[in-house]
This record gives sequence, C-alpha cells and structure tokens, in this order.
Amino acid sequence: TLLTTVGSPQFRALDWIANHDEAQLQVPKLFGGDVDKVDSALATVNNDNNNTMNPARRLVQRFVLAVFYFSTNLASSHNSNEGWKKKHHHWLSAEHECKWKTDGGVRACDSNGQVTDISIWNNLVGTIPNEIGKLTELR
Repeated sequence: TLLTTVGSPQFRALDWIANHDEAQLQVPKLFGGDVDKVDSALATVNNDNNNTMNPARRLVQRFVLAVFYFSTNLASSHNSNEGWKKKHHHWLSAEHECKWKTDGGVRACDSNGQVTDISIWNNLVGTIPNEIGKLTELR
C-alpha cells in the first residue's frame, strides 16, 4: 500500500506523525502499532456519526492534512524558505490543525475542531490526495 511505500506522501505523513510530530498523538494506542490497520481505522472513524473531535478523528484529520502537505509543493516551498513557513503557515507544527493557516491552508474549523474549509492557493503543484475525502466536515 502507499502507507508502506517509502517516499510516498502517505508514508511520509505517517512517518511524521509517528516519529516527528511534536503534538505526539498516540498512534500505537489507536492503531495497535500496526501500519496495516491504519486504513481500516480511517474507515471506522469516518463511519462514526458522532462528529465530536475524539482522539482518533483528530489523528485522522492530522494525517490527511499531512498527506496533503506532502502531496503538493508545500513541503518543497517550506523547506526552501524557512522564514516564509514560520511567518505564513504552521503546517506540521505542534499546533492544532485549525491553526495551520494564514495565507492559505486551513481557513475554518467548526466548534468541534474539525476542518471545514481549506484554501488552495496559486502555484500549488502536485496531486490532491484521495485522503482529503476523510475530512468529512470539509465544505
């Protein structure tokens, strides 16, 4: 799967959450530490009609936004200009995903902390990943 394909946006997002994310969400507790269970966990969270932001739903949201980050030119443009990243975006920071905004990125969240609006700006290069569909409150 793409989760186990080294270098894929999905692999990079999972690696970031498991090994580099300063928010340190509990990946092993939610997925049993088994990468093969992530897909079924994503489906389970998405089928949950309770729209509250539980830890699993937040982890999925964070993962999806990280996949989006690695699927587009965001990673290369941020790495080439660290000052731009700090000034305009908080992508892949320890902050809640609803704060990953300013000049593009997450534009709005609902009262439960679920992303409802993303700004896709000019010069975006890459593919919008299928995982974006897991953001069930996105309008």
